[in-house]
Amino acid sequence: MQITSVRKFVLGTALVIASAFCLFVGVKSMHGSITFNSVSTSDVAGATDTVLAGVTNKSAKGQIDERPTATMQEKGEFHVQIVRPCLAGQVDVSKVPAALRSAVEATATNGICGVISDEVDHNALTFEGQKAILNCYFKATACPGATALYIGLTTSTPSQVFVSASTTALELNSATSTGYARYEINAWTVSTSTAVNNTVSNTAVATWTALQNWNPVTAMFVSTTSSGTGGTAVSYSALSTTRTLMQNDVLNVTYTLTLQ
Repeated sequence: MQITSVRKFVLGTALVIASAFCLFVGVKSMHGSITFNSVSTSDVAGATDTVLAGVTNKSAKGQIDERPTATMQEKGEFHVQIVRPCLAGQVDVSKVPAALRSAVEATATNGICGVISDEVDHNALTFEGQKAILNCYFKATACPGATALYIGLTTSTPSQVFVSASTTALELNSATSTGYARYEINAWTVSTSTAVNNTVSNTAVATWTALQNWNPVTAMFVSTTSSGTGGTAVSYSALSTTRTLMQNDVLNVTYTLTLQ
């Protein structure tokens, strides 16, 4: 009797531990197979980055139909720099320590010059751009932008529903912002990595010189056409704040795309 009671106690304890373990790891056994109740991926991307992750589908019985795939992050960046030529009496803020810059700008009687803005802004693929990429590689259709892409500027911030048909409504007007036109980029460098973090970037920096005081610039975009509403609006990014270029200011933009 005593041995039987000990056996029951040991068996019961083992069953409790096994049940607790299954609840802890979040798995259950169904029809002889083990399936995960949930699969999550950590959000390691920037606020406006596009993240593509493996999707696991469940059948009506709660079983996983596909294995989860690795997470892939598309990370695009616009490096934007505004340079203002120095005139007599102006303060070259490029030579001012970062901690003192705000105070110097506020007291510069004749204005500031030098590199007045230098920032990196994360991009987002438009829905139109996403579909163009998928059609190009998975449906064997014509690939827009195969020969050249163009970087443009807008006076209001686009969104992911931004399409080529609406570019002229948002785009900087060359009639009131003399010196502006979409900048052609056909010199791209693709990394030779065979593992992770494969990148492509424009080796020829997109450069504009304002021939008059421009309308405010709020965002950049990548298009497959040099002007108008044709082609595909591939991606976009908003500046950290609206920028107004004065006559002779130079705007430099470098675009880099990384797949991780």
